[in-house]
Amino acid sequence: MRPPVEHGYLRMRDLRLALRQLRKAPGFSLTIVLTLALGIGATTAIFSLVEGVLLRPLPLRDPQHLVLLGDRLGDGLQLGVTAVEVATYEHATLAFSSMGAYITTSWELSGGPLSESVNGARLTASVFPTLGIAPIVGRVFTQQEDEAHAPVAVISYALWLNRFHRDPHVAGATITLDRRNYTIVGVMPRSFEFPLLPGRVGQAQLWVPMSFTADELSPSAGSWGTHLVARLKDGTTVPEAARDANRIAQQVMRDFPPELTAIHIRGDVLPLRESIVAGVRPLLRTLFLAVCIVLLIACANVANLLLVRAIRRRREHAVRLALGAHASTILRECVNEGLLLSLGGGLLD
Repeated sequence: MRPPVEHGYLRMRDLRLALRQLRKAPGFSLTIVLTLALGIGATTAIFSLVEGVLLRPLPLRDPQHLVLLGDRLGDGLQLGVTAVEVATYEHATLAFSSMGAYITTSWELSGGPLSESVNGARLTASVFPTLGIAPIVGRVFTQQEDEAHAPVAVISYALWLNRFHRDPHVAGATITLDRRNYTIVGVMPRSFEFPLLPGRVGQAQLWVPMSFTADELSPSAGSWGTHLVARLKDGTTVPEAARDANRIAQQVMRDFPPELTAIHIRGDVLPLRESIVAGVRPLLRTLFLAVCIVLLIACANVANLLLVRAIRRRREHAVRLALGAHASTILRECVNEGLLLSLGGGLLD
């Protein structure tokens, strides 16, 4: 039985021999490596996108229990409510342990060397407990601050890093939004992202209290631009929650003012993840299928090139066998060449 050292020596010698053979045909080797790099690179890029959008869990506590609920007008995926409905949904539904309302918006952030536009959201104070994410610095705003229209704000980790250089004493600092001063009360973790928008990462940079205005709370206001996020009670299914939401929507519709009676709504519930990926899932599946086909074509082309090379080396192999070489040695050399080419394609990717 050969000692392990000799086996290692033989493997290294086989690899050096395979590398020497490939160096004799640089055009062939480069073609194989580039073909593999193209197929592997495209597949890796699309799979990373699929994993990040479709497979990776949402950066929230128990995201499988989080849903969007509200009124559905027609067959659209987006669920929205009017400002007047928020209190009705919060107090009359039975299928949810907590919920909160939000509206996406943007502000002009000034007070630094340059003014810039930042995206964020107005939230009711119950949104943060519903999402189950606590700040890493300070606190979130309270319901009393929301009702009192207090000028307070919670900022994102990115804004804390870029604007305040990770100042641990940032709570209590002032930030100027649309030429109005707000007091920073907390900083959210790096992974926190809300609202979640398809195809957009790192958009929300700060959050302020909802503080509905009198115009928004007017019974005749017909804007369905407010959204509700809720957490299902343990044991409650999405269909059960949807029936509960529809019960509330029918109650709301009965209380519509005369100018809104022509509008027909139905309550519905949509899992939070589904609201994010529903629009992009068909496109990502198509892209992933397309790059898998590209990878298969690349592998088929590489196999054909290797087969042609083997056919051209038939005479060389026949001579080596006639001189006493073992068939296993020649086979091992071919396998090593394939491994080196595959490794080159992977590294180039």
